[in-house]
Amino acid sequence: RGRRPAGEVRHEHGDALAPLPAIAIGYRVPDPVTDIDGYLAYLVLAGVLTDGDSSRLQQRLVHREGIVIDLNAGCGLFGPLEARDPDTFSITAIHTAEVSAEQVISAIDEELQKLAQEPPSAEELAKVTARWASTMHKEHDRLTNRTLGLGSAELLFGRAELIYELPERIASVTVDEVSAAAKALRPDSRALLFIKPTGGAQ
Repeated sequence: RGRRPAGEVRHEHGDALAPLPAIAIGYRVPDPVTDIDGYLAYLVLAGVLTDGDSSRLQQRLVHREGIVIDLNAGCGLFGPLEARDPDTFSITAIHTAEVSAEQVISAIDEELQKLAQEPPSAEELAKVTARWASTMHKEHDRLTNRTLGLGSAELLFGRAELIYELPERIASVTVDEVSAAAKALRPDSRALLFIKPTGGAQ
């Protein structure tokens, strides 16, 4: 509990039902119980990387280089703020058999390094935070979702009112905090899972 991987951990899994190869890259994130704002910086980073066609990884890997068919980034295995520490920041990518996994990983690492060296623009960040705030307000408008959110926040964090604070907290995430989050996603402290199709129908 509380410790990051001491190196890079790799595992390959053969899947007879998988139509294409896929990669999942997992990193540890701050404990949302003790460092909610640090955790939210990773949530915003995920949006900068993969939220929409103008996001960093979508632009490069899907549209410009065409080496990835689909990709996503986010916090939590079941969604953000659904678990206490330990929790995971993950990037997943589906690619064709002609593209090597190392090619995809190298491009992801390069984009993370760019963000670590130079923060995203204020406009880039504003798009992501506005989308998150809008999504959360819509979720809270529905009684069932609001009740579930309040119960989950009370159970996990001991503060049901946290769900009402989240839009403002996300909007307060700075470009430097996103850059610092990208810098912390180090290649020497992560786990990688490689899905290999074994059904012979590629």
